[in-house]
Amino acid sequence: MVKGSHQAGPARGARPSDFQRSRTQSIFAPAGPPGKPRGARLLTRACAGPPGTQRSAGARRGQRGIASDPAPPAAAAYHAPVTERVRHARGPLTGPEIAAHNELYVREQFVGLRPLRPAREMAVVACMDSRMAVFSLLGLEPGDAHIIRNAGGVVTDDVIRSLVLSQRVMGTRGIVIVQHTDCGLTKISEDQMRADLEAATGVAPRFVFEAFRDPFANVRQSMRRLYASPFLLYRDEILGYVYDVATGRMNQVKLEA
Repeated sequence: MVKGSHQAGPARGARPSDFQRSRTQSIFAPAGPPGKPRGARLLTRACAGPPGTQRSAGARRGQRGIASDPAPPAAAAYHAPVTERVRHARGPLTGPEIAAHNELYVREQFVGLRPLRPAREMAVVACMDSRMAVFSLLGLEPGDAHIIRNAGGVVTDDVIRSLVLSQRVMGTRGIVIVQHTDCGLTKISEDQMRADLEAATGVAPRFVFEAFRDPFANVRQSMRRLYASPFLLYRDEILGYVYDVATGRMNQVKLEA
């Protein structure tokens, strides 16, 4: 399915490496119902390469009558929360994996073109933290809101730029800020980070890392920056939250009276 992006399998009789075995196994959850659903077949084909390449060790064991690797579950199980499935792969996604995931998404989830303007007339400013599933934790669907993410979920000049376009061009009004506990920016020193970067590169960074200690205080600071901006059309529907990465709960933050 993705030409020129596969690797040949191991020679006859050779023991396949963990990496080679993982090419058809790592993107699935373990142990599912018998049979291989359409999405699973699709992902297996995409990662295994085109016909004619060496088949996986599991396929060869099954052909010899030896118990082969468990069949992958249905596509719905693959998209279950991380706690319900085991990830074997580590490191960045490869080109074939991305192509396979996208093909599965198009076949199983994509519902067609949605309007350019967000249906809920809102924008979300959130941290880039990989543990925050922003759409899910806010009960949103694709097409509902603009999602603007950066390190910390802090309101910067570039965030204001995006919000100006969101409000003035695409009709949004509400703004939700979502920061979280255990943020990486609480674990660095602004001055030390800048000094280390300049020492390593010979160039002083022109940007600010926005390090902080208290996420609740930091959400309030970002909210004040929104209220103070002369460029925003709407500043009467601004909400702030701190997401607890240990419990999954959202804690609302309000400005002092």
